[in-house]
Amino acid sequence: MENNKAYQISNLIALRSNLITIILALTAGIIGFVFTNVVINIKIILCTIGIYFDLLFIINVISINQKLFNLTKDN
Repeated sequence: MENNKAYQISNLIALRSNLITIILALTAGIIGFVFTNVVINIKIILCTIGIYFDLLFIINVISINQKLFNLTKDN
């Protein structure tokens, strides 16, 4: 049981690390895209999609943090 719990914690930490990396890359892409010379309508649409996925991944990281907290707290 304890080994399974340690395995779950390890997987959640790895998943959280990957999601944080994706969030950083996506945010950098959105900021970089703002400075390009693209038609304003396309820029607004693509930035909105990027912000949506950014928020989706942030919510996922918060959920993973809550799962980690519940797994590591003492009973």
